[in-house]
Amino acid sequence: DYQRFKISDDATKKEMIKQWVTPKVLELENVIRLRFSVVLAGAACGLALDCTTLLYKQVEGLPEEDLKRIRTIRRCQHLFGTVGEYIDEVPAYMVQYAEVCHLMGKQKRAQQVFSQIINNRETTAEQLVEVAQAKNSLDLKADARRIAERAYDRAETKEERSQAAGVRADATDNLEDALAWLKRCDPEDKSRKAQLYNVLAKVARKKGQSTESAAHFRKAFNLLKKDEKDFFGGLKACTAIYDLCDTTYSRKDFDEAFSFVEETAKKMPKFLAVQILYVRMLQTRALFSVIGRELDFSLLRQLPRQEHLEFIVRRQKDRDKRCAKLAENDDWKNAIALLERLAEDSPSLIIVWRWLYHTLRVTNDQEAFSQLMEKLAVIRPKKE
Repeated sequence: DYQRFKISDDATKKEMIKQWVTPKVLELENVIRLRFSVVLAGAACGLALDCTTLLYKQVEGLPEEDLKRIRTIRRCQHLFGTVGEYIDEVPAYMVQYAEVCHLMGKQKRAQQVFSQIINNRETTAEQLVEVAQAKNSLDLKADARRIAERAYDRAETKEERSQAAGVRADATDNLEDALAWLKRCDPEDKSRKAQLYNVLAKVARKKGQSTESAAHFRKAFNLLKKDEKDFFGGLKACTAIYDLCDTTYSRKDFDEAFSFVEETAKKMPKFLAVQILYVRMLQTRALFSVIGRELDFSLLRQLPRQEHLEFIVRRQKDRDKRCAKLAENDDWKNAIALLERLAEDSPSLIIVWRWLYHTLRVTNDQEAFSQLMEKLAVIRPKKE
């Protein structure tokens, strides 16, 4: 549930808190405090840590003096403190406990718990992998790499070595390094195999081998689009097919990518990353339609800007005509409508507001631009 929480919009997060977290908190506090059994206390600790994380994330962006933040932080500290009293009795939740320590600003305590797990001779390769994953999620990549390598050396089975190698690959930004470790993963693991193809594609593209790169992106996409068990498979598949058309600059590949991203976006309306990619595809197709020739996809990698049209259409008179057509284009309108919905659902997500701002500037829509400024003034009021 926390994985889904992290990639959902603000409205969905609030609903998750309302339906799942709040009713559980008092019940969990009582279960942990009374300790009906070690097993029950252990399960309660896991749920309590989930609740603490979700509650804390809900108010993370609020001002320190906000009453809701103050009350929620107190509840988090109380719940977290209750877990801390019994965490030594439920070692299965120690890694999660250390992660929450880090989240709550208790880095010293987090490091103590992590060290306790790592330096224990009885710690298994599987447990070390769990620590490495936690370190990587906290952006402590150097630690994650070191611990994943230790897990790989300690692994006794093919599956354990594959898991350790995969986490080691996740913890590096170096393509060649990631490639070396992905080759040690189980070739039957579809997710890791797709990741291998994806890295091979990026390495080939970096070397200017576009045909080979496109072939690898295609293999990654074909694997990922069939993997319905992986919750993030939809996003990974969308990214792979987008990278494919970004490599080939083929309208045929783009149309295939658009259809897949559009279908995925409809299936996952609350999955923010997929919705953002769908916006990008809508805007690209709109520009295809209006400009009428192949586009450099890299121009739309981040945010659409006026400068893009100035680069593509040199003459001011022609550019004004294209802007007028673009403003009436259905794909462009749908992209704006989707951005507006995302901005309303996730008002704290600044990148969506920036994207909407630059989109409106491209077509010089003064009325919509003024409305956007009014909304921003309400959401982000000036300090007295």
